Amino acid sequence: MKDILNTTFLSIGVDLWFKAIAYIVGGFVVGVAASWLCKNVLKAVFSKTKTKGVRILLAAIEKPLVAIIVFLGISQGINVLTVAPGA
Repeated sequence: MKDILNTTFLSIGVDLWFKAIAYIVGGFVVGVAASWLCKNVLKAVFSKTKTKGVRILLAAIEKPLVAIIVFLGISQGINVLTVAPGA
């Protein structure tokens, strides 16, 4: 098992590739969870209010919030894959 983790691909260790993939997949999973939370839980909680402002605000920030979470996961995954200078 240690032989697999010590191999390199494009001058980057396989262990760093696994970390990068984990960050990217984690970003998607957390993004989907945030979308589900906004659609199901928060809308149900705020549907009982008489004002529409909170519901409009929730609808306005739902998709950008998910996109930001996914983007942060992808950017963290890419940041893990830094190549050492001179490699």
